[in-house]
Parts: sequence; C-alpha cells; structure tokens
Amino acid sequence: MPKVSEMIQSKFLRKEDFDEDRILTIKGVKLEDMPGDQGDQKWVLYFREEPKGMALNVTTIRVLEQAFGDDSDKWIGNRVKVYVDPNVRFGKESVEGLRISPSPPGKKQLTPENTKAWASAKAAYRRDGDLKKVLARMDMTDAHQQQLMEECDAVA
Repeated sequence: MPKVSEMIQSKFLRKEDFDEDRILTIKGVKLEDMPGDQGDQKWVLYFREEPKGMALNVTTIRVLEQAFGDDSDKWIGNRVKVYVDPNVRFGKESVEGLRISPSPPGKKQLTPENTKAWASAKAAYRRDGDLKKVLARMDMTDAHQQQLMEECDAVA
C-alpha cells in the first residue's frame, strides 16, 4: 500500500520529494496561481534539474535576494542547495519544509577574475570537451560557462 505522501500529488516541490540535500541550478522564476487558493498567487522558482518548481515564501525570496541581488534575472544560472529544514514555522507550529542555501558547501565560484583557475578550467574543457569535471569542483554561472566555452572555441 502506498504512503499518504505518495498518494497526494503536487505540481510543486515538497519536502517529500527530497530524501537528501540537492544542489540545483536556477532556471527562472514565474508568478503562478496556487491550486485550491482562490486568486492566491506565489512566485515559483524553477531549476534545470527538476521539472517541478518550488513555491517561494518571503524568507526564501530574501535569501535569494541576499545571495544574488534584487534583480531575479540575475538569479538564473546560480546554484543553490535545496534541503528539508525540520524547523520551518507555519503559523504557530514548527513543521518540516523546504529551504534554500545560496552557497553549496565546499565549492568556490569560478570567474574569469581568478585567472589561474580560469586557465585550468579552459585546459580541462579543451581536453574533455565538456565542463563536468570542472563543475564537480567549482560552481560557475551559465554566463561564465558560456564565456569560457566561447574563449576556447575562439582559440581553436
């Protein structure tokens, strides 16, 4: 027999969708109607690696603003850790809920300003034909990934 959490379907990410913390890449944000709430709308964050979006609350929006700025277009391409926090407040109750951490632990952001690491990443891209090994060690925005590949292709 299925568990209740398996029986209730949602078009948005829920805590039940996460057995462990996951690092996801922001694809975009969109204002959407909430099911069951007449006229209620929320901003929904979408990720490249996940078909369902994450409905945002004020706390999560502020975390994203603090990390990536107040222009949500600049959030795109950034990677975040999505995890289940056992101490999310819902009204006066503490419940489990999804949270975002803007800085995945153990990875530094790779930018062209870090010339030594940038040159190493370009060498890895030329050798491997992709950035998988680089992204396993460091984070890069989509724009920086594109820039690195274009720099490599311009030399070739």
